[in-house]
Amino acid sequence: MNKRENLLALLRREPFEEVPVEFNLCPSLIETFREKTGENRSYIEYFGMPWRNVEDIKLSYDPEEYVRFYPDGLKEGTYIDIWGVAHEPGSAAAKHMTYMRNPMKHMETLEEVMAYPFPDYSKGDRSHQKRQVEEIHDPCQGLCGGRGRCSESYSE
Repeated sequence: MNKRENLLALLRREPFEEVPVEFNLCPSLIETFREKTGENRSYIEYFGMPWRNVEDIKLSYDPEEYVRFYPDGLKEGTYIDIWGVAHEPGSAAAKHMTYMRNPMKHMETLEEVMAYPFPDYSKGDRSHQKRQVEEIHDPCQGLCGGRGRCSESYSE
């Protein structure tokens, strides 16, 4: 049983040989991994993780559209993600970790929630996904897309 077959068996609740493992390394740990192993391959390949990830649909958005949801202001160096969540930088000891600020914190009515500018994935660009699937394609690997969706195949 290869890694893909094992993963599909597990997802189908059929007998499997091993429990798949996945973890994500932060940028500083990726650097440490490369220093300690001398590897040019990704740590995902190095540790034999059973699937490869395909990037999410790409959306364009204006972070400034969400600033109004932070009436108390934002710390210098803050970035706002596609969902409007503000990520404020921490101390040097926090490295890449951020303090996540909720844009809906001050909302009190359903109307305010309904008027919130949620991302619209139907208007996004997914043209890169088919190419990525083709580059990754390996009959022994599973494929996973955004939001943890795993698939046997890719279709338009």
